[in-house]
Amino acid sequence: MPTDAAVGGSAKGRRLLGEDQLFLLLSILIGVFAGLAVVCFRMAIDATRWIFFGSGLMPPRGRVILVPGAVGLLVAFLVVRFFPRVRGSGVNQTKSALYIYDGYIPGSTIIGKFIHAAIYGVWPDEPTAHRWQIRFELSEYLLRQNTPQDPKAAQAELVALAAELPPQDVAAQMRLGTLFLQAGLYARALTAFRAALADQPNLMPALEAASEAAFRMGDYPTARHYLLPIVAQKPKDEHSLELLNLSELVIKLDPSERGLPSQEQARRALQDFHLALARAQKCTPSAGSGVAALVDQAKSIKPNERILARNPDAIAKTMDLVFKLEKASAPCGPAGLEDKALGLLAQQSEMPR
Repeated sequence: MPTDAAVGGSAKGRRLLGEDQLFLLLSILIGVFAGLAVVCFRMAIDATRWIFFGSGLMPPRGRVILVPGAVGLLVAFLVVRFFPRVRGSGVNQTKSALYIYDGYIPGSTIIGKFIHAAIYGVWPDEPTAHRWQIRFELSEYLLRQNTPQDPKAAQAELVALAAELPPQDVAAQMRLGTLFLQAGLYARALTAFRAALADQPNLMPALEAASEAAFRMGDYPTARHYLLPIVAQKPKDEHSLELLNLSELVIKLDPSERGLPSQEQARRALQDFHLALARAQKCTPSAGSGVAALVDQAKSIKPNERILARNPDAIAKTMDLVFKLEKASAPCGPAGLEDKALGLLAQQSEMPR
């Protein structure tokens, strides 16, 4: 609660200056302090340049090679250990302070942002490229950590970086896509690899990475599109060949493919049912009562292709039983290619549409 003296003092100040004059005085003071902050900021940029590159016009070659990596590690260390809220732009910090924290910005964030920006501003040539490099290194560092917060911070950093990188920079898009893959953002990874392929359509690392991203996100037609030229050029690549076979088999067994006639949906669902039941029957003696119960349930249903074609709900129930049979049969031994495809279909059914 304000004291009587404080209330009286503020009222006296208003009487002496008036509200307009008081507002003008406060504006002048804020302007003076802001100007001094800008001057200090420019001096900090010059000081960090002198520290890292010396006072000469042409920095020593050794420093030009070593300093960028060292400064990237320094920025990552400061941000992660001391100034976690410094991540992102100053505009974002101001917005979050206004909308979330009632205008409060911690003093440590102010100091950290000052140091962070001064270090970012030290590069004598291609400052934007150096900032991208530092953000890449920060994202890589965060992805190497094991805490739940760090992957999310890395994802946010990568999404912000993706908005800045030019799509024609193939090397940067490849590096970005690789980090998106590590972060589990497969759709964004695929977008980055597509940007690289738009400039170099036959770039093998981009084709391989794009197929991997599409496969992991459950987009098997797109994965097949990128895997076909890979296998054509590298027919002995076992990993790509397995992904291609799995992608084609998932497409072939999927009864929920868009635009599929009801008769074909029923045929595929019935085929999946018999595949899953056959595997479950093979492992029943060594499995628990759960598999045996599912096998008995499957035998009692006896799905018919004609009935399935007339009843979409019956197809959905049949596929649900297929996925349960495959899950219950998983401990019974290594799965064949068709069973792996059914497992991928089960994962795909759990993804949001």
